[in-house]
Amino acid sequence: LPFTRDCTALTSRTGAGNNTSKATMSGHDHDRIDGAAIADDSGATEPELKRRRLLDAGGPIEDDETARQKMRDAKVAEENYGERTGFDPDDVRGLRYAKVRLVDEMSAMTYFAGKGDLPMMRWLYVNGADARDDGTRMGSYFPMYGAAFGGHLEACKWLYDHGAAKDIKRRTRWLDVSPLFATFDEPNQLDLSSWLILRGALCKDDDSGNLDLGLLRTDLGPYLDYGPDSRHRLLKWANGHNRTREVFLAFLMGTHSAPPEYSLSALRKLLLKRLLSEEATNQILESLSSEQYRKLWDNIVHAKQRTRPVNTLSGSSGVLETIGGFLGILLGREARIIRQLTEMLPELNKELDQQHAEVNRKLDQQHAEFNNKFDQQH
Repeated sequence: LPFTRDCTALTSRTGAGNNTSKATMSGHDHDRIDGAAIADDSGATEPELKRRRLLDAGGPIEDDETARQKMRDAKVAEENYGERTGFDPDDVRGLRYAKVRLVDEMSAMTYFAGKGDLPMMRWLYVNGADARDDGTRMGSYFPMYGAAFGGHLEACKWLYDHGAAKDIKRRTRWLDVSPLFATFDEPNQLDLSSWLILRGALCKDDDSGNLDLGLLRTDLGPYLDYGPDSRHRLLKWANGHNRTREVFLAFLMGTHSAPPEYSLSALRKLLLKRLLSEEATNQILESLSSEQYRKLWDNIVHAKQRTRPVNTLSGSSGVLETIGGFLGILLGREARIIRQLTEMLPELNKELDQQHAEVNRKLDQQHAEFNNKFDQQH
């Protein structure tokens, strides 16, 4: 209850009174927020919805006065190709025309996601904006794409957790490219591109965790300036994770070599190793029948297996997972994705590198022909 009262007070400071946003959420709008941790809004008032979103915002929120000024100052929209105007602070889901890189319309959420401004994104969210807001016509940007294009990993994570999880595979309307494609078209974005891949950006739509070869060819394709370097860095990263996982599994399984096949001489060697006494070994063997020899052999072998780390550490729930997580070991679906990358990328890299070289060769040829023609005319 004290926390609820504090949130209520904070809500009043970030949007109550004359500055309260006019934006509301209909039932349809709420359905669009897949995965957001917000309760059913049926019958809820706007202040109640704002309080719920305030609890779910996930971090510091821009103060109301600063946020409203940022909305007005956003340099996104062009009026008469001259004066540039921002967004209406009272319409957090409104769109502005933006003649930037083939973007037709842009929402405030997309604009601030492209800048990686998390406090501002949270302010928009609390006041009714959708983490999936985009233009209604041929807009090239949506928030997840804008954040990825700007190289803002934390903004992508926030969007993913607040309703835009499916947008990691969403494609722009004009160029038909994905957020992952945007990261591969820029240098030094391995952290962001690998995060998208581990969340399923290259997976099939059947939730199997299997990679889609068609997506690999398009999103890591030959037309990217930094594509070859990015692809080879990705393969190196995947190989590193795969090797670490294999070493961890080898540790869990133990380093003992497989025991020799059963024989009386092999049993004698095992007893000698344990008892360190030939006399005691002979006494045991002389007191047992031939059938009991095999039972003794099995007991000794099984006892060795029980001392392996995988058996010793698995007595408590979650111990192995905790150790693996601490060491950065990828498990489950993520491990399958990594393994498939190590298997598929080597050949795919050769194929796409050849295509990339061919694309560059044609471009160089066209450029040379243009220069020759230009020189002849002048």
